[in-house]
Amino acid sequence: MPYSYKGYQKKEKIPQPSILEEMIEYSRILAREFSYVRIDFAQTQSNAQIIEMTFTPYSGMIPFSDKAFDKELGDCIKLPIAS
Repeated sequence: MPYSYKGYQKKEKIPQPSILEEMIEYSRILAREFSYVRIDFAQTQSNAQIIEMTFTPYSGMIPFSDKAFDKELGDCIKLPIAS
């Protein structure tokens, strides 16, 4: 991706897990009921283990390196209207 969190730069390329497609499918199932959630996985032997589900990464306090991306990402989230 052409952006990063301010002050954070990944230094090395991390290889994709061999069960990435399985992790993506689990993410789709788990995230279905939420407006936003980040789901962290670990690969153990040959299966995926859910580590955590995060609903507010960095408490929404760390901006991206490009402010335009903050807006672009925010526009993707459709929150339900409270009744």
